[in-house]
Amino acid sequence: VGDAYDDRTMLYGLYRRDPQLLHKVLLVDKMHKSGFARMVLDKNLRRPEQPLEEYLSEENVAALLRECDLARNDDRTSELKGIEREDDRCTLFIRRADRPEMIVGPSGVQHGYKPEWIILDFSASGKRVGISSMSMTAPVQIANRIAQGYFGKPCAYMNESQITATK
Repeated sequence: VGDAYDDRTMLYGLYRRDPQLLHKVLLVDKMHKSGFARMVLDKNLRRPEQPLEEYLSEENVAALLRECDLARNDDRTSELKGIEREDDRCTLFIRRADRPEMIVGPSGVQHGYKPEWIILDFSASGKRVGISSMSMTAPVQIANRIAQGYFGKPCAYMNESQITATK
């Protein structure tokens, strides 16, 4: 019909080509359906020789997430679901238990947590990050932990504010 695409047909085509492409579609869909809080480092730190893209390996990020979970000590876990690298950006997709929820099933009520998706969109330098999530405390702590590990110094992200001249 005109310029409209059949979503299901495209998804089946992607699945036939490579089932892992559906995972990428899910991550990109989550990113495009969310807004980002723009954050910037509170200090102007010298960029390490190792590119941020190399530092943000799956193993390294998973270890940093475990450290954050232990520090928060709230019995909730953060799980790295994907890393997308495009142009000069590195985007992390993290699923974390958010708020308590009950699921009614055939065996009765099961208690658990509703998942929250956290998207951290880092610039190539690591000095800026866009954070998309429902909560702000845990995502900012995760981003800060990543920055401290990358720069090797204490630092934190704060809201980016751009001043508009009166003229």
